[in-house]
Amino acid sequence: MYSDGVTEAEDGGGRRFDQAGLQHVVDGRGWGSAKELGWAVLVARRLPPLPVVAVAEGAVVGV
Repeated sequence: MYSDGVTEAEDGGGRRFDQAGLQHVVDGRGWGSAKELGWAVLVARRLPPLPVVAVAEGAVVGV
């Protein structure tokens, strides 16, 4: 079996990128080129996910 290591990559916490992570990136948007998709995969597998912050409607953020 051959692997390029994309789905085996782990973040700093030891969590694997796995096939679900790869599928999430591929399905994330309409990619203009294979190069764009390739860069998105590289970035996604190396960086931890950004925290999700809920902001109430009408709230002032960054003050």
